[in-house]
Amino acid sequence: MDAATRKIVERATVRIGERTKHAQGVLVAGPLVLTAAHCVTWDARGRMALGELVIEMVRKGRNRFRMEVLAAEPVADIAILGPVDDQQPELIDDYDAFQAWADRTTPLRVAPWDPPPWRPALGPGGEVIRPAAEQLVVRLAVHLRTVKSIWIDGHVVQRLGGRVRWPMVGLEMAGAIPSGTSGGPIVDDEGQLVGVVSSSAKCPILSRALPRWAWSHIVTIQGDVEPQ
Repeated sequence: MDAATRKIVERATVRIGERTKHAQGVLVAGPLVLTAAHCVTWDARGRMALGELVIEMVRKGRNRFRMEVLAAEPVADIAILGPVDDQQPELIDDYDAFQAWADRTTPLRVAPWDPPPWRPALGPGGEVIRPAAEQLVVRLAVHLRTVKSIWIDGHVVQRLGGRVRWPMVGLEMAGAIPSGTSGGPIVDDEGQLVGVVSSSAKCPILSRALPRWAWSHIVTIQGDVEPQ
């Protein structure tokens, strides 16, 4: 990935929460900000499902603006932030500040990448035959920028066999990912957004992790054909 592409990624990356909280997010078409679910303030009581307003502070340099948490999926560890309601007087300044920043910032293109479906070999009785030893099924080169402004190269991988009963997508990086990088962008060689940094070695692949409405909204604005 060249220096110009890295700059675009850096400019689209934001901090989530107040200064005592360490988490990141990234601007995509919408405009929306994607982050990890564990980086936002919400709980298991279903506050968003019950219609309660969940707000997060977002920071970019000297810019500060509140955004609304539109969705948070703890299993996939993905959350979506959108602009606040500009009809509420106490939030107008936040709405205007976000829109001004988004208008002058290039959003990252969400990659329509999806690991190919696994088609297992079947035995004579229809039973699934898994490799005795662990095998690498998929390997995609990716890059991420840590909260300490250091770039780390690695791969999104999918393995099967041995003790792995079903193909699982994981993240293998060349260096340690420091605390505070969660929610930050994971991009391919072209700077397209593949996933966000999760709380584990798993990588939420956006084409699978995003809710259907969000995926359709983003790819439509990007000009992509929505996958069936």
